[in-house]
Amino acid sequence: MSVSTIKQQLLKDLKAGNTLKALCDIYLAEVNTGPSSSLILAVAKLHNTKTFDLNELLLGATRNNTHYDLFILLDVYASSLPYINCTTADVMGCITHLLNQAGNDLSVGDIHKAFLNFCKKDIQRSKDALFAILTDTDKYSSLTSSAILAAQKLKPSWALEQIKELIEHETPSIRSQAFISISQLDLAEDQTYETLITLIKESVEKETDDFSKAQLLRAIISIGEKSKTNWDDIKILINKIAAQRQPEVVYAASHISAFFRENIPQNILDQLTNCLTSSPLEYAGTVSNIDYILVDQIKDNRLSEAAKLLECLLKKNAELEVRAFKSFSHLILKDQSSQLSMLITMWFLSGDPKLCKAVMDLMEESPKDTAIAADIKQLSTSDKNLLFVSRKAIGWLFSRPVAASSFILSLYPQCSAETKKELNDLLFDPLLLSYSGDLKDYLKSISQQPAYQDICNSLFTKLESYKDGLKDTYGIKELKAPQENSQLYRKEFNKGVQKAQDEGPKRLFHEICTVQHLLYGNSSVFYVHDGNGNQRRSEMKMHSISHSAELPRLNIIDPEGLDYMLRTFRVERLK
Repeated sequence: MSVSTIKQQLLKDLKAGNTLKALCDIYLAEVNTGPSSSLILAVAKLHNTKTFDLNELLLGATRNNTHYDLFILLDVYASSLPYINCTTADVMGCITHLLNQAGNDLSVGDIHKAFLNFCKKDIQRSKDALFAILTDTDKYSSLTSSAILAAQKLKPSWALEQIKELIEHETPSIRSQAFISISQLDLAEDQTYETLITLIKESVEKETDDFSKAQLLRAIISIGEKSKTNWDDIKILINKIAAQRQPEVVYAASHISAFFRENIPQNILDQLTNCLTSSPLEYAGTVSNIDYILVDQIKDNRLSEAAKLLECLLKKNAELEVRAFKSFSHLILKDQSSQLSMLITMWFLSGDPKLCKAVMDLMEESPKDTAIAADIKQLSTSDKNLLFVSRKAIGWLFSRPVAASSFILSLYPQCSAETKKELNDLLFDPLLLSYSGDLKDYLKSISQQPAYQDICNSLFTKLESYKDGLKDTYGIKELKAPQENSQLYRKEFNKGVQKAQDEGPKRLFHEICTVQHLLYGNSSVFYVHDGNGNQRRSEMKMHSISHSAELPRLNIIDPEGLDYMLRTFRVERLK
């Protein structure tokens, strides 16, 4: 649509009191027909000719109104702001209202950039904005950096003087905004750099607010990137600001390391990483940033760095699990089998329970039939090491029999005859004895491979001999429980299950679906309402849905012995 057509439409809706809805409708129409600035130009002309007051209109906008979309109005206002003529106070009032309505939504970032562009039209706008901000810091403090950065384009000396004063302000949010301004300033002159470094050095010593310290760290890194040759000063400042390990500072360090590492020297990145590894991780955002770092390291084949970072984090944070790093877990399980083998072998060989548990947690994220292999290079073909990691695999991956057995079998060709016999025994008891279903199927699938043919046949022979022995006991009455006792046990067991179902939380399907109990039949009839209000009869045939899980047999036959064995395998260490 043309500018004149949009103006006429808006004037018509203005009289009807539907201006905000009309703005959203026209915006969406322009999106569907391709890029256009007609709406913005029309809005600016109507405002500048005082046909309507855009700020006043938007002061009535709320997030919960269903007739229009608040975030579309935010975008329209942000795009129009550089072109409208009005007082700075009106704009700040409107922006504050819209930000309060939008809450913490990330899409509000453009409004700050729009305010910066508005202030860039005249230095007086920045001055008026700063006066209003200092008059009511609670209401307007978030606009401080935009006002300062706009002024820097017009009068750098004034902007620098304001920063000097603001970093001494008693309000933490104002100081934080001053540090944000520093991180985005243009260091065109060496004198500006020297001034900022002096200011930052003083602030590092005096700053007490945690969030302001985080912004101070960002400012320090930004100055280092722009000056390029003064990283020695920056390194000292980072040591001081990161030494106290506040959660906000740790988050800032993780964010910088994850997304702004391209122009930062490796020794500075090592400093930031050290801040991460020696501090508790209290924010979910920090974990997400570290997840991104780990993925980057794995993609660049820097497993040793990733492993070192993970080990420090897992040991430092008792509640942290490796699967909290979701992207890393997905990547190394799906696409990096060689690095997965190296990581698992490294952690099993360490014997550290925290790291070995991380292997278990990692494998829980994979399909149950996932096979893994050991990294032989780390084991130096020492029979002692081979047997040690095999026992670790059983201890920590017992619930994943295919993973545990495939790990042990990958060691088999490297072992001496004596160690092969011990591995054979471990594969049979407790693994194959406990899981004669899935594990036996896996062994059959590899039994034709020359490297595993002998051990698989040996295991099958042992299993058949074991089953024959069990059959021989069936006729021994003394080994059978009395029938009355068995019936009583089943009756009490069923009562317990029923009681648990009645007293426990409802099942998922009971929460989200209407449950009907059918006494007979093999189908269900229901009625569907169409758009015209009519009912249509529909019939759905019933289908069976089944799920099976294999429970370890030894947990029934000898639960105490199995538990003791697994605990021993988990806690033992290499001497």
